[in-house]
Amino acid sequence: MFPARPADFRRRAVYPRGSIACHACGTAIHVYRLATLPDEVSLRCPACGARDFYSSRVLTVEQLPERRRKPRG
Repeated sequence: MFPARPADFRRRAVYPRGSIACHACGTAIHVYRLATLPDEVSLRCPACGARDFYSSRVLTVEQLPERRRKPRG
């Protein structure tokens, strides 16, 4: 009838993160500001250091759980 804990009703907060594979080495490049992203963007790979142009349409969006212990309010 009622949940064992009141925390069962709370939904966990999520944040969006985009990722795309590097053309040179295949490592995932993560983008955190998706709202202001233009149609074509230049990104640098964190692993190999190669910089290339990527289309924002190829970007895959992931929903990840919030990392903060204290939620914004």
